[in-house]
Amino acid sequence: MHGVMIQIAQPPNISIPFPELIFRDIRVHGSLLAPRSEAQRMLDFVAEHNITVKTNPFFGLEEIPKLVELAHSGKMAGKGVVVVDEEEIRREKERRGVA
Repeated sequence: MHGVMIQIAQPPNISIPFPELIFRDIRVHGSLLAPRSEAQRMLDFVAEHNITVKTNPFFGLEEIPKLVELAHSGKMAGKGVVVVDEEEIRREKERRGVA
């Protein structure tokens, strides 16, 4: 499998195992959609107005073919999300006090 990962979040560090980059031929690109202060204003607005989005989580890079198949089938409602590090998500939820 090969492809491009586009990082749009603004964490202080990103960790990608070297074998994933080399043996899966993954390229990483970064993009800044807005300054951090503007992104925070947008997130605050979303939280204040309880705006939600339907997501379809896929756990691990090995599930990307399933995501692509679902997207091509026309049956996917919402956004496809690839969860690469479940432990980091758990830590972030704990840090924010989210169940």
